[in-house]
Amino acid sequence: GPKSGDPWPFRATIDGADLAMVATGTMGAPLDTGRMAIDVTARASDLRYLDAIIEAGLFATQPLHLSAHVEHTAPDWQVTNLRGTIRRSTIAGLFSGML
Repeated sequence: GPKSGDPWPFRATIDGADLAMVATGTMGAPLDTGRMAIDVTARASDLRYLDAIIEAGLFATQPLHLSAHVEHTAPDWQVTNLRGTIRRSTIAGLFSGML
């Protein structure tokens, strides 16, 4: 595995009827979500299903497909390259700050 001080690679997958999500990236240490960088894609029948995983207080929506690059250096979050659709609406953007 990685040497001490090296980033720890990981891949997490959820594959269900109402939510499918793949996150691939690195953490500062095993299970260190306070220091991580990930690329994530998600498909859900409603944004609330995605919120059950990320716990950001998201609202209900129509079906969605999203992708983004996410970096977390606690307490700060950066979300870049956010792209996707919610039903027929296209979204794109970024976020930087504390959640």
